[in-house]
Amino acid sequence: MKKLLLITTLLAGAQLSLAAEKISIMLDWFVNPDHAAIIVAEQKGYFKKHGLDVE
Repeated sequence: MKKLLLITTLLAGAQLSLAAEKISIMLDWFVNPDHAAIIVAEQKGYFKKHGLDVE
């Protein structure tokens, strides 16, 4: 019974980690150098690679 509970818990945790997380990022009105890392990461698909749905 303990093994079944352990396996069920592990599988439930695995399902949660596979779901894409929706994230909204709000930047200033004008693009500035501080935003470069965010813009490049979005264009190169780094967020999607790590399961993040960034808007």
